[in-house]
Amino acid sequence: MLTTPSTAPVDVLEALLFASDAPLETARIREVLGLADVAGALALVDELRARFDTAGRALQITEVAGGFRMVTRPEVAPWLVRLARSRTRARLSRPALETLAIIAYRRPVSRPEIDAIRGVN
Repeated sequence: MLTTPSTAPVDVLEALLFASDAPLETARIREVLGLADVAGALALVDELRARFDTAGRALQITEVAGGFRMVTRPEVAPWLVRLARSRTRARLSRPALETLAIIAYRRPVSRPEIDAIRGVN
């Protein structure tokens, strides 16, 4: 195991699942953590699942596409929808609007041409 004495393997697995943009297969978990076999990786996944379930956290570990992912629980979905909607209300800055207007009227247009039209360097 390639962890420091103060870092438990299950904590490292949690960080791996958090940072991964794709489901992590047990073979990959075994490889990264330097475990003896895939059964050890499955045991760590089960331990992490139990930790999340008993703590009542908003996240859970699920098996997807032959691997494992950290995902949000369905109960928190309304707040995630609210967050997504609040992002769409963000206003574009004046320079961004100018740039989009130039692209809309003059496309195709290059970056230097946009800068020249806007009068910026």
